[in-house]
Amino acid sequence: AALRDRGVTVYFLYLPSSDRMRELEREWPGFDYAMVRRALESAGAVSLDDAVPPGLHSYDGSHLDERSARLLSRSLGAAIARKRSGE
Repeated sequence: AALRDRGVTVYFLYLPSSDRMRELEREWPGFDYAMVRRALESAGAVSLDDAVPPGLHSYDGSHLDERSARLLSRSLGAAIARKRSGE
């Protein structure tokens, strides 16, 4: 909220990973993304979760392969540009 008050826009997203990795995050250390998302949004941060394209591939269940990483990067850049322009 302090950053927002100084004119800084904070963007966030839950990076894509495998179902098993997300389950592990929930089990230990008890990560609750819904709670984190609500807190970030209430402080004025902007979600980019909707910019994650379908069909991304990981080589280990956590890290994206090069093609998917590039696709995600382009998608995030486009989403930030749209949000900055007020779309």
